[in-house]
Amino acid sequence: MPEKMNSIRTLIVDDEAHAINLLTKVLAMFENNVELVGTAESIPDAVQQIHSKNPDLVFLDINMPKYTGLQINDFFPDPRPFEIIYVTAHTHHVLDALRLDAFDYIYKPIDIDTLKSTLSRLDRHLLKEQASNRTSIQDHPSLPDLSNLKLEVSTHKGVHFIPLENVLCLEASGMYCVIHTPAEQFVVSKPMAHFDNLYPDVLFRVNRSFLVNKKFVKSILTQNGYEVLLENGKTLPLSRSKKQEFIQFMK
Repeated sequence: MPEKMNSIRTLIVDDEAHAINLLTKVLAMFENNVELVGTAESIPDAVQQIHSKNPDLVFLDINMPKYTGLQINDFFPDPRPFEIIYVTAHTHHVLDALRLDAFDYIYKPIDIDTLKSTLSRLDRHLLKEQASNRTSIQDHPSLPDLSNLKLEVSTHKGVHFIPLENVLCLEASGMYCVIHTPAEQFVVSKPMAHFDNLYPDVLFRVNRSFLVNKKFVKSILTQNGYEVLLENGKTLPLSRSKKQEFIQFMK
Protein backbone atom coordinates (compact mmCIF):
# COMPACT_ATOMS: atom_id res chain seq x y z
CA MET A 1 0.00 0.00 0.00
CA PRO A 2 1.27 3.55 -0.69
CA GLU A 3 2.58 5.49 2.26
CA LYS A 4 0.12 7.97 3.76
CA MET A 5 0.94 11.53 4.65
CA ASN A 6 0.26 12.73 8.18
CA SER A 7 -2.20 15.60 8.55
CA ILE A 8 -0.94 18.83 7.01
CA ARG A 9 -0.36 21.32 9.84
CA THR A 10 -1.99 24.50 8.56
CA LEU A 11 -2.17 28.19 9.46
CA ILE A 12 -4.69 30.60 7.88
CA VAL A 13 -3.69 34.26 7.52
CA ASP A 14 -6.27 36.84 6.41
CA ASP A 15 -7.21 40.28 7.73
CA GLU A 16 -10.92 39.51 7.25
CA ALA A 17 -12.44 37.29 9.95
CA HIS A 18 -15.25 36.06 7.71
CA ALA A 19 -12.68 34.85 5.14
CA ILE A 20 -10.87 32.89 7.86
CA ASN A 21 -14.14 31.36 9.05
CA LEU A 22 -15.15 30.36 5.52
CA LEU A 23 -11.82 28.69 4.71
CA THR A 24 -11.87 26.93 8.10
CA LYS A 25 -15.26 25.42 7.26
CA VAL A 26 -14.10 24.34 3.79
CA LEU A 27 -10.95 22.71 5.15
CA ALA A 28 -13.04 20.79 7.70
CA MET A 29 -14.57 18.96 4.76
CA PHE A 30 -11.25 17.27 3.96
CA GLU A 31 -11.19 14.15 6.15
CA ASN A 32 -8.05 13.78 8.27
CA ASN A 33 -5.92 15.65 5.75
CA VAL A 34 -5.66 19.11 7.33
CA GLU A 35 -4.91 20.02 10.93
CA LEU A 36 -5.65 23.69 11.56
CA VAL A 37 -3.05 24.86 14.10
CA GLY A 38 -4.00 28.54 14.14
CA THR A 39 -5.24 31.68 12.42
CA ALA A 40 -3.82 35.19 12.15
CA GLU A 41 -5.11 38.53 10.88
CA SER A 42 -1.74 40.19 10.21
CA ILE A 43 1.75 39.28 9.05
CA PRO A 44 3.43 40.05 12.43
CA ASP A 45 0.95 37.74 14.18
CA ALA A 46 1.47 35.11 11.47
CA VAL A 47 5.26 35.25 11.85
CA GLN A 48 4.95 34.72 15.61
CA GLN A 49 2.61 31.76 15.16
CA ILE A 50 4.76 30.18 12.44
CA HIS A 51 7.74 30.22 14.80
CA SER A 52 5.73 28.74 17.67
CA LYS A 53 3.54 26.25 15.81
CA ASN A 54 5.79 25.19 12.90
CA PRO A 55 3.07 24.66 10.25
CA ASP A 56 3.64 22.73 7.03
CA LEU A 57 1.34 25.07 5.12
CA VAL A 58 0.22 28.69 5.34
CA PHE A 59 -2.89 29.90 3.51
CA LEU A 60 -2.06 33.53 2.96
CA ASP A 61 -4.06 36.55 1.80
CA ILE A 62 -2.11 39.20 -0.13
CA ASN A 63 -3.76 42.57 0.45
CA MET A 64 -3.47 43.23 4.18
CA PRO A 65 -2.66 46.39 6.15
CA LYS A 66 0.94 47.35 6.98
CA TYR A 67 2.55 44.22 5.51
CA THR A 68 1.24 42.33 2.48
CA GLY A 69 1.30 38.58 2.09
CA LEU A 70 4.00 39.00 -0.55
CA GLN A 71 6.40 40.22 2.16
CA ILE A 72 6.33 37.00 4.19
CA ASN A 73 9.77 35.92 2.92
CA ASP A 74 11.30 39.03 4.52
CA PHE A 75 10.79 37.41 7.93
CA PHE A 76 12.28 33.97 7.23
CA PRO A 77 15.60 32.57 6.04
CA ASP A 78 16.06 30.92 2.67
CA PRO A 79 14.84 28.21 2.35
CA ARG A 80 11.47 29.10 3.90
CA PRO A 81 10.43 26.33 6.34
CA PHE A 82 6.80 26.03 5.14
CA GLU A 83 4.73 26.02 1.96
CA ILE A 84 2.46 28.90 0.93
CA ILE A 85 -0.88 28.84 -0.86
CA TYR A 86 -2.04 32.35 -1.63
CA VAL A 87 -5.81 32.87 -1.40
CA THR A 88 -6.90 36.18 -2.89
CA ALA A 89 -9.60 37.89 -4.92
CA HIS A 90 -6.99 39.64 -7.07
CA THR A 91 -5.43 38.19 -10.22
CA HIS A 92 -2.58 40.63 -10.82
CA HIS A 93 -0.24 39.19 -8.17
CA VAL A 94 0.08 35.71 -9.69
CA LEU A 95 3.59 36.20 -11.09
CA ASP A 96 4.78 37.85 -7.86
CA ALA A 97 3.50 34.87 -5.88
CA LEU A 98 5.21 32.35 -8.16
CA ARG A 99 8.49 34.26 -7.93
CA LEU A 100 8.25 33.83 -4.16
CA ASP A 101 8.09 30.05 -4.69
CA ALA A 102 4.47 29.78 -3.57
CA PHE A 103 3.05 26.28 -3.87
CA ASP A 104 -0.17 27.56 -5.44
CA TYR A 105 -2.42 30.58 -5.95
CA ILE A 106 -6.18 30.18 -5.43
CA TYR A 107 -8.84 32.77 -6.20
CA LYS A 108 -11.68 33.85 -3.94
CA PRO A 109 -14.40 32.68 -3.78
CA ILE A 110 -12.73 29.31 -3.27
CA ASP A 111 -13.64 26.50 -5.60
CA ILE A 112 -13.75 23.30 -3.54
CA ASP A 113 -12.55 21.05 -6.37
CA THR A 114 -9.58 23.34 -7.04
CA LEU A 115 -8.65 23.35 -3.36
CA LYS A 116 -8.99 19.56 -3.18
CA SER A 117 -6.67 19.13 -6.17
CA THR A 118 -4.12 21.53 -4.68
CA LEU A 119 -4.09 19.73 -1.33
CA SER A 120 -3.65 16.36 -3.08
CA ARG A 121 -0.60 17.70 -4.91
CA LEU A 122 0.75 19.16 -1.68
CA ASP A 123 0.22 15.80 0.02
CA ARG A 124 2.40 14.08 -2.58
CA HIS A 125 4.99 16.85 -2.38
CA LEU A 126 5.32 16.55 1.40
CA LEU A 127 5.63 12.76 1.15
CA LYS A 128 8.64 13.27 -1.11
CA GLU A 129 10.05 15.68 1.45
CA GLN A 130 9.66 13.06 4.18
CA ALA A 131 11.54 10.56 2.03
CA SER A 132 14.34 13.09 1.52
CA ASN A 133 14.49 13.62 5.26
CA ARG A 134 15.25 9.93 5.74
CA THR A 135 18.02 10.02 3.17
CA SER A 136 21.27 10.09 5.10
CA ILE A 137 24.48 11.05 3.35
CA GLN A 138 27.19 9.35 5.37
CA ASP A 139 29.51 7.74 2.83
CA HIS A 140 31.65 9.83 0.49
CA PRO A 141 33.22 7.40 -2.03
CA SER A 142 34.26 10.20 -4.39
CA LEU A 143 35.88 12.35 -1.72
CA PRO A 144 39.41 13.26 -2.82
CA ASP A 145 42.44 12.97 -0.58
CA LEU A 146 42.44 16.15 1.52
CA SER A 147 45.53 15.42 3.58
CA ASN A 148 47.85 17.62 1.50
CA LEU A 149 45.39 20.43 0.67
CA LYS A 150 45.57 23.66 2.64
CA LEU A 151 43.85 27.04 2.66
CA GLU A 152 46.35 29.89 2.80
CA VAL A 153 44.71 32.77 4.66
CA SER A 154 45.96 36.02 6.11
CA THR A 155 44.56 37.38 9.35
CA HIS A 156 45.63 40.16 11.67
CA LYS A 157 47.79 37.55 13.45
CA GLY A 158 49.68 36.51 10.33
CA VAL A 159 49.50 33.95 7.52
CA HIS A 160 47.86 30.61 8.35
CA PHE A 161 47.88 27.36 6.39
CA ILE A 162 44.68 25.56 7.36
CA PRO A 163 44.39 21.88 6.35
CA LEU A 164 41.28 21.59 4.19
CA GLU A 165 40.39 18.33 5.91
CA ASN A 166 39.84 20.38 9.12
CA VAL A 167 37.54 23.01 7.56
CA LEU A 168 33.89 22.46 8.53
CA CYS A 169 32.49 25.39 6.58
CA LEU A 170 33.14 28.95 5.46
CA GLU A 171 30.76 31.76 6.39
CA ALA A 172 30.32 35.05 4.53
CA SER A 173 30.45 38.19 6.64
CA GLY A 174 30.32 41.23 4.35
CA MET A 175 33.70 41.59 2.65
CA TYR A 176 35.17 39.14 5.15
CA CYS A 177 34.92 35.40 5.50
CA VAL A 178 34.93 33.25 8.66
CA ILE A 179 36.57 29.83 8.35
CA HIS A 180 35.18 27.37 10.89
CA THR A 181 37.26 24.41 12.11
CA PRO A 182 36.45 22.08 15.04
CA ALA A 183 38.99 23.89 17.20
CA GLU A 184 38.78 27.58 16.22
CA GLN A 185 37.63 30.23 13.76
CA PHE A 186 39.65 32.41 11.41
CA VAL A 187 38.38 35.78 10.15
CA VAL A 188 40.01 36.59 6.82
CA SER A 189 39.81 39.77 4.76
CA LYS A 190 38.58 38.08 1.59
CA PRO A 191 34.99 37.74 0.36
CA MET A 192 33.32 34.34 0.05
CA ALA A 193 33.65 34.55 -3.74
CA HIS A 194 37.42 34.11 -3.36
CA PHE A 195 36.88 30.57 -2.05
CA ASP A 196 33.98 29.55 -4.30
CA ASN A 197 36.01 27.78 -6.96
CA LEU A 198 39.21 26.89 -5.12
CA TYR A 199 38.17 23.29 -4.40
CA PRO A 200 34.92 22.63 -6.30
CA ASP A 201 35.11 18.87 -5.57
CA VAL A 202 35.17 19.51 -1.82
CA LEU A 203 33.38 22.77 -1.03
CA PHE A 204 29.78 23.54 -1.96
CA ARG A 205 27.84 26.78 -1.46
CA VAL A 206 24.60 25.68 0.19
CA ASN A 207 23.20 29.22 0.42
CA ARG A 208 24.32 32.83 0.07
CA SER A 209 26.26 32.71 3.32
CA PHE A 210 27.89 29.27 3.64
CA LEU A 211 30.28 26.93 1.84
CA VAL A 212 30.40 23.44 3.38
CA ASN A 213 33.06 20.73 3.26
CA LYS A 214 31.45 17.52 1.98
CA LYS A 215 33.66 15.50 4.35
CA PHE A 216 31.63 16.76 7.32
CA VAL A 217 28.13 16.50 5.80
CA LYS A 218 26.01 13.91 7.58
CA SER A 219 22.51 14.35 6.09
CA ILE A 220 19.89 16.65 4.62
CA LEU A 221 17.02 17.55 6.97
CA THR A 222 13.59 18.80 5.91
CA GLN A 223 11.67 19.37 9.16
CA ASN A 224 12.33 23.13 9.04
CA GLY A 225 12.79 23.66 5.34
CA TYR A 226 15.96 22.25 3.82
CA GLU A 227 18.98 22.05 6.13
CA VAL A 228 22.42 20.45 5.95
CA LEU A 229 23.42 18.58 9.11
CA LEU A 230 27.15 18.48 9.76
CA GLU A 231 28.98 15.80 11.73
CA ASN A 232 29.40 18.16 14.70
CA GLY A 233 25.62 18.70 14.94
CA LYS A 234 25.63 22.16 13.34
CA THR A 235 22.83 22.77 10.81
CA LEU A 236 22.98 25.18 7.87
CA PRO A 237 20.08 26.27 5.64
CA LEU A 238 20.12 24.66 2.18
CA SER A 239 18.68 26.87 -0.54
CA ARG A 240 15.67 25.22 -2.15
CA SER A 241 17.11 25.93 -5.60
CA LYS A 242 20.37 24.19 -4.65
CA LYS A 243 18.91 20.98 -3.23
CA GLN A 244 19.13 18.70 -6.28
CA GLU A 245 22.55 20.02 -7.25
CA PHE A 246 23.80 19.42 -3.72
CA ILE A 247 22.50 15.84 -3.66
CA GLN A 248 24.36 15.15 -6.92
CA PHE A 249 27.47 16.82 -5.49
CA MET A 250 27.40 14.53 -2.46
CA LYS A 251 27.07 11.44 -4.67
